[in-house]
Amino acid sequence: MPARYLTPPSPLPPPADGQAELLAALSRINTFNPPVQTCSTGWHYAGLYSGPSSVAFLFYRLSQLYPDMTFKGQHLADWAAAYLELGQSYLPGGRSKRASVDASHCGVANETLCQLALRACLEHDTSLAHALCAYANGLLAPAVAGSDEWLYGRAGYLYLLRL
Repeated sequence: MPARYLTPPSPLPPPADGQAELLAALSRINTFNPPVQTCSTGWHYAGLYSGPSSVAFLFYRLSQLYPDMTFKGQHLADWAAAYLELGQSYLPGGRSKRASVDASHCGVANETLCQLALRACLEHDTSLAHALCAYANGLLAPAVAGSDEWLYGRAGYLYLLRL
């Protein structure tokens, strides 16, 4: 009768080096999605869901976990700032029309709110934090109909406030 389990290979493969895997993943991201706007990158601006703000959030969170880590000679927070520069047009006073914010589109997929939240964290700028909080009256009022989900709704806005 055949065995009901697979026998592990011998010898067992060595465990992966987490630091090397992280640097390899960051290299792939940086190679295929560099922090520049060209016709070949084709960035889609969707807050923390996809686009340069999502990569900036990755570098920001990693900079908090590994404050002394560098990637290609720069600190991770510098990489986060470089990726955030691509979304500068979504801030008030930017180069083009910014993404709309309403109760049905105020979650982590909203580029405007994500830009404000990440910039407030990276630059330690209280005026940007106040600008992010200023949306609360219109979004969190009980009479306002809208979504409560994390990606497009109020739960995502509350997540951004906690950054």
